[in-house]
Amino acid sequence: MILSYNPSEAFEATLAVDYTRQRNALNLGRAEAPLIQVNLLGGVKVLQPAPTGEWDFESATSFKGNEGQELDHAGASLTLGWQISDAWRLKSITAYRDLQVDNYIDIDASRWELGDVFVGVDQNQFSQEFQLLFDGGGPVTAVVGAYYLSEEITSHQEAYADDFLTLGALPLTFLRTVDDDLQTDSYALFGQATYAINDEVNATFGLRYTKEDKDYFRTTSTFSNLAALRGTFEYKDDDSWTAWTPSVSVDYKVTDDSLLYASAGRGFKSGGFNGRANTPGETGAYDPEYVWTYEIGSKNTLADGTVRLNGAVFYSDYTDFQARVSDVVNPDAPVPNFSFPVLNAGKLGIYGAELEAFWVPSTA
Repeated sequence: MILSYNPSEAFEATLAVDYTRQRNALNLGRAEAPLIQVNLLGGVKVLQPAPTGEWDFESATSFKGNEGQELDHAGASLTLGWQISDAWRLKSITAYRDLQVDNYIDIDASRWELGDVFVGVDQNQFSQEFQLLFDGGGPVTAVVGAYYLSEEITSHQEAYADDFLTLGALPLTFLRTVDDDLQTDSYALFGQATYAINDEVNATFGLRYTKEDKDYFRTTSTFSNLAALRGTFEYKDDDSWTAWTPSVSVDYKVTDDSLLYASAGRGFKSGGFNGRANTPGETGAYDPEYVWTYEIGSKNTLADGTVRLNGAVFYSDYTDFQARVSDVVNPDAPVPNFSFPVLNAGKLGIYGAELEAFWVPSTA
């Protein structure tokens, strides 16, 4: 829903509200390997062999039948604009969003309780942006502004595996829970100016300063009728990061229907914390990720406007690339433990080219 209010040429207001509601059936996976039960005194039992042949799209579940996927997503934004003078315009954008998701997933898609998971997420965010725009009718147009975002994400996860472990002939119950709470505050100042060198050539320069503060808390617990399998691990951390991200571009209007351009810009992805930390060795923050992206391209309109042909080549140079890796901590144990740290894995380069064509065969 969008509502607009324009009492005068100097002021306008737009309110946008949206809401999404989804209710879906239980999400089922498919076992690609044998489903096994591990005896802590030694040995394994195959509960269900690996599937062979083509999948018949039939599966089972250990859930009771009333679990499923629920999503509620709502948001609202208010945009205000003031024409201060012929050359200056002030703009305010205030927004709020809320997301709630409850998902039940039977990963192994069997009657056995091995890979049965619940994931619940509650996320909300508030943002405020101010823009001051300049257009004096001359060769320079510009925008400067400030931005603030406050976001909180809490999640609760449960993994059920009562059929996974035994102690001799004794069945073992097993439930694992994970609770996360991440608070992010992001601040930014930015500016961008375009200078029309002549009627055909424009140069654009931009610069943004970003500061992000994050506070993270995580606790994971295991519950079982065997005391040795019970326990709780807590992890709490906070950190902050800053970044300067410039950009520059030049475009040349060869004809009224053809444009050449070149651009370079730096991107910033803030650091964070390992959302799968279950041991002290997995804790700690990882650093921000940066990328410089360079692009050269052309945009063209042909055949009296019925054909659009665009092409570009680009290169992205990443440093401190963030990657999640997995590692087996004790591969010789009856039930191996896995580690899932997030690392700044080094450098990464991506080269690419793209071609886009659009044709309107008839305007009738």
